[in-house]
Amino acid sequence: MVTRRKLLLVVLAMLCITIIAVSFTIAYLSDQRTVTNTFTFGKVKVDVLESKWPGSGGKTVVPGTLIEKDPTVKNTGTVACFVRATIAVSAGFMGPGQHIMGFIEMGALNSNWVVRDGTWGSERCIVYYQGGLAKGQETPKIFENLTLKEQDRNGQALLEGPNNTFSIVVTAEAVQTRVGTAEAGGTVYATPEAAFAALMP
Repeated sequence: MVTRRKLLLVVLAMLCITIIAVSFTIAYLSDQRTVTNTFTFGKVKVDVLESKWPGSGGKTVVPGTLIEKDPTVKNTGTVACFVRATIAVSAGFMGPGQHIMGFIEMGALNSNWVVRDGTWGSERCIVYYQGGLAKGQETPKIFENLTLKEQDRNGQALLEGPNNTFSIVVTAEAVQTRVGTAEAGGTVYATPEAAFAALMP
């Protein structure tokens, strides 16, 4: 015959077993996960490429020479960008009283580039590529040649002298095509001129 006390002990034992079983079930069904979001900043980077020029050295030329040039700008960064280039000719004297710009005739500027500061063929001007450059994309050639003339505008022949060298320096600059997203109140620039005015005034 089962006494009340034994019945109570059996009920308590079953209750303990039930609590333990529920505890194990809860532990078995629980889970924990961690997700780490790492953000890397995009990079704006460009290179000036010129296949028709012998590395970093110079070229020997004579008056009356057509000199081939093919400078382009390549987006080597991680985000789309706008580019502009400064074309500067050294202002050395080729002989007594002679200025290099009297003997240089720049070839035509490519139609994808537009002068916004200076005059094409002058000592210094800034040209803008009319479009954005995606990652890895390269612009068309800025120009293809220049001529070293035999005589300047006054008909004077090119004279030899201690400073009879000149340089043409092509310097490229780049800015990103957008800042943020429209949803976050960012700006997408419509033109390279607008982007440079805002980001590199």
